[in-house]
Amino acid sequence: GSFSHTPFPTLFGFDISGPDRVPLAGFPATAPSGANGNNVTVDNSPGSDGFIYHANAPFVETARISSYFPTGVERPGFPIGVNQVASDFAVGPDGNLWVIHSGKNRLDEYSPSGALIRFVNLAELGFSYSLTIDQTNGDLYVGNEQGTHRFVAANKYALSPNVIPTGSWSRVMYL
Repeated sequence: GSFSHTPFPTLFGFDISGPDRVPLAGFPATAPSGANGNNVTVDNSPGSDGFIYHANAPFVETARISSYFPTGVERPGFPIGVNQVASDFAVGPDGNLWVIHSGKNRLDEYSPSGALIRFVNLAELGFSYSLTIDQTNGDLYVGNEQGTHRFVAANKYALSPNVIPTGSWSRVMYL
């Protein structure tokens, strides 16, 4: 299925496999206060359970990330209180959640249970605002005003020297 929601504060789930959009059982799910419609992702990694992740008000210093089962029930261990600006997030091929914490100039990696695993320093890039992950190799792509930057998973997430210039704010799209 596919997921979308109203600007505040309910998540809805729909089965879009047929010609009609059928609401999924268990939805709507209550989203955190301050929710908006641009901050939902689904874990589609191999072997995943289809967990749904949602960020409330990502550009404020009290950002939280919640997670739900595909039934709309909130998962234990969530929400993650990131307590800083969380400008974007994505799920990697291993099912781990990556979050850009622009307020701290870093990328944090969380396990599917919500435990912090590691972080990647983004200080040399300055404010970074978008993220996507190559599902074939786990490389991270971070967009900001200088362009799109690649962090190579096979090299312990070292920053690649090659930058894809854009000339303005770079919004990294899905690979």
